[in-house]
Amino acid sequence: MLVVDDLPDALESMRALLANLGLPADTVSSGEAAIEIVLQAEQSGRPFDVILLDWKMPGLDGFATARRLQDLPLQKQPVLIMASAEGAFPFPEHMKSLGFSGFLSKPMSSSVLYNTLLKVLRPRETVVEPYQALRVADASFFSGHRARLLLVEDNPINQEVALDLLNSTGLSVDTAEDGIQALEKVMQQQYDLILMDVQMPRMDGLDATRQIRLVPGYANVPILAMTANAFSNDREQCLEAGMNDHVAKPVDPEKLFEAQTRWLQISCNQRGIRIAPRPLTPQATETGCIDWEALAQRFPGRPDFVCKLVRSAFDFYRDTPQDLDRYLAAADHESIGRIAHSLKSTSGNLAARRLKDLTQKIGLFVRQQPSEVLGLAEELKSALEEMLDECEEWLLCNEDDKESPK
Repeated sequence: MLVVDDLPDALESMRALLANLGLPADTVSSGEAAIEIVLQAEQSGRPFDVILLDWKMPGLDGFATARRLQDLPLQKQPVLIMASAEGAFPFPEHMKSLGFSGFLSKPMSSSVLYNTLLKVLRPRETVVEPYQALRVADASFFSGHRARLLLVEDNPINQEVALDLLNSTGLSVDTAEDGIQALEKVMQQQYDLILMDVQMPRMDGLDATRQIRLVPGYANVPILAMTANAFSNDREQCLEAGMNDHVAKPVDPEKLFEAQTRWLQISCNQRGIRIAPRPLTPQATETGCIDWEALAQRFPGRPDFVCKLVRSAFDFYRDTPQDLDRYLAAADHESIGRIAHSLKSTSGNLAARRLKDLTQKIGLFVRQQPSEVLGLAEELKSALEEMLDECEEWLLCNEDDKESPK
């Protein structure tokens, strides 16, 4: 897979989203570089299957790059997907004529990217159940610590269904067919979470839970009952035996993922294992320029990448307010428009909504009402300075080396 975008932070963002889906990607920053690397891949016998192309780039834009790609002597044309911060492309037929199979609006979530790739690569499987998006989110959430689960289930069909759902989240899962096997497993391995069927031969889930609680290191490990009995007295028996919660059978994927996420976080936090995103600074409030909570949710379980993204944005745009001052003094609408376009994707990736709104307005007014651009550019400068201040303060609190931004 190849990602083509002229903005460094947009490339990093897309690469991280694809990594969350288990898809490695090469990246280049121009249409010219894309043509070159596609030819190299073809000659090496490892051509690209999919290319994600940014729409508006200097030099060869997305459409010009697509035309050049169509003219290359490739054995098989790659699937092309247009990506843009401009919103939906107004002429979809023009996109199809150039070989584009899909469109992505930036910034995007993992689930939107997943569904788009599924639609263009496997068109017969376009109906995506809601829990498939949860699989993507959970896989990225637990990527910092490969949590280990024990699934205790005697029914082979129930075991297969639960195992498929759990494996899809990137977790390491062992299985046991009854309470005796479960007890043997916990003697040999430390688990972060146990999913326990209640009615099993040899030793049922209630007795197994009582025995497991006596094993060193398992006094507080969450044990979730998996039972088809939803009556309150059955749940009370599970709690009395030492279980923490229950998941009803047949398994509802959304409820299973919600329960495992909640209890795994509790379990790992008790043992000092960080699996949740790094907490953001107390100064990150709803009234600030950046919605830090939304930013953390956009890249769940990847605090190091969030830090890298913030650092990249700070370093790349730290001198831009001075550039805006010069362009304002010269009434240079075109240069102001270029800065606004560059900031549009960045502000979206950083969840800086006010800044993104201003970039969109400037992009519109540069073409239609140039007289309004200078006033908006003053607001843009102010919002950008606020974003840079927030980035600097956040980096001081969250970068590992605790050094001041350089």
